[in-house]
Amino acid sequence: MSHCSTCLQHSTANTESSAYISTRSIHFNRGFPAALKQIYDFLSVEVWFTSSAALAMEQSAWDLSRRVRSCYLRAFTLGEYMHFAEGIEVARLPLSRLFGAGPPAEHLRYGYHFDRFLDGGLYPFTLESGLDLEPFRSMIEKIVSTDIPSVSPSLSHDDLTRIRKVLAFIGTSPIDGVNYSSISRNTGITKYKAEQYLELLERAFLVRRAFPAGTNVLKEPKVFLEPPYRLLYRDRDACIGELREDFFALAMAQHERPFSYAKSTRGSKTPDFLIEIDGESIVAEVGGRGKGRSQFKGIEYRRKVVLFHDSPAAPAQRAGRHERPVTHDRLPLHLIGFA
Repeated sequence: MSHCSTCLQHSTANTESSAYISTRSIHFNRGFPAALKQIYDFLSVEVWFTSSAALAMEQSAWDLSRRVRSCYLRAFTLGEYMHFAEGIEVARLPLSRLFGAGPPAEHLRYGYHFDRFLDGGLYPFTLESGLDLEPFRSMIEKIVSTDIPSVSPSLSHDDLTRIRKVLAFIGTSPIDGVNYSSISRNTGITKYKAEQYLELLERAFLVRRAFPAGTNVLKEPKVFLEPPYRLLYRDRDACIGELREDFFALAMAQHERPFSYAKSTRGSKTPDFLIEIDGESIVAEVGGRGKGRSQFKGIEYRRKVVLFHDSPAAPAQRAGRHERPVTHDRLPLHLIGFA
């Protein structure tokens, strides 16, 4: 089961009835796109269908062409997690509000929920069975062994073995050390294959890519894992920096906000991300409680914001306090989770 479900809907004019088809994930039914086309063409009904296999649903969207509307159900936002896990209601916090007027006090005081959320509380099944990473290991294997071959039947058994090696390399490496070239060198595949595999893994919601800002830079991506998959490969203390950046990438997707990463003047990657908020170019730097502002040259931006993470969660957070001051340009990382 993939961690992300996809919902596709067809609505007809003057429809008064609805029909739900299949009591299980629809991608298990052979030829379902053809059946749905017939329903669309000959019956005046509204059809909703879902699947836990994101790749299968993406392929069906192409098959059904103009007949469907796709809705991707991502992992919980921090606010959704608090609602379902703790029964706490907190309003969404748009990035324009966060980077504009600043965070409301009610959002600041909920930072103590962030660490458990980051450790795997992003999915409904962890609420039922307790926090356990083993289901995530099973999900990776299901995606690699079943979902990916279903949409790319030309892939060989050796390809699937290499895809597992690529995931392991990403999970055990610093984010700054992962790109097409390093994957090629360390897993024995071509850069073309590295790009092909990452595209499939991104469509399956296991990884996410971001490309560098600027024009005179090599367009090799930063590669993030969807939280909390990195914890399958490294202890939390050893990869907390990468886990924070994984969360930033997820939060930007939840906010539907494109972003790029910044490079130093010597071409090395940095913990800086470039985002556009209401026409303003903002460089966001992600780090721990000691993260300070650093000068970045080589890219045009109007403002620099540090997103810091108190880890482990300090008791003072329950009162909305942090060990480092919260200012207009220095904000707790968890605040971008209220998408």
